Amino acid sequence: QYTAGQVFFLATENVFKIYTAGSLVLTTDYKSFIGRSGLKFQYIHAADDDNRIDPSSSNIIDTYLLTKQYDNSFRAYLDGTISAKPLPPSSDNLFNNYGAEINKIKSISDEVIYHPVKYKVLFGATADLDLQATFKIVKNPDQVVNTNALKAEVISSINQFFALDNWDFGDTFYFSELSTYIMATVAPDLVTIVIVPNSDLAAVSMSRPAIPKAASPMTLIGVLSGSAIFAPKANPKP
Repeated sequence: QYTAGQVFFLATENVFKIYTAGSLVLTTDYKSFIGRSGLKFQYIHAADDDNRIDPSSSNIIDTYLLTKQYDNSFRAYLDGTISAKPLPPSSDNLFNNYGAEINKIKSISDEVIYHPVKYKVLFGATADLDLQATFKIVKNPDQVVNTNALKAEVISSINQFFALDNWDFGDTFYFSELSTYIMATVAPDLVTIVIVPNSDLAAVSMSRPAIPKAASPMTLIGVLSGSAIFAPKANPKP
């Protein structure tokens, strides 16, 4: 069934007809021509002199990520809650977890490279042998303070000093800053603090502007698993 006004082309007669009132009526409103076949089409696009076509990634962005899961697991490892040292996530894992959201805001020419952040342990039993050290502190004889309580305060001050909010990637750690912070937070119960490497390196006192050679410098230091012991009241060598 055809509709009124529908156009038909009769190829054998090379004419056009319009369906009107149940019949085909000849019309001269349309013409047909023989076309060309076997053509190969090639599209050539040239940009203007003031435009550049460069869809490739030309801006490499190195992104360093510290995940909450790795941070919590590593702190549990330092506290002794878990025995196995946790591993940081891989670059592929970071891309799968965060790449989709970052791709929404990055430019087409940006290529984001994901790097996992790794913790470096200092001083404690879980640190490398050349980084292990002992903190020796001298109580203030004029203050009445419990020995165990003073130890806990010193360790708490160390952990506060290395809190994530106090550090940025690339910051350098100096023992003189740590010792000054401990003295300021624990005073007046504390008179002197000295760090003594467990290796054969010489002890470093709070007056020295550096830490043991094997431990300097460090980047993004995390929570420490250190130890504190008491020494007899004496003047430590500078």
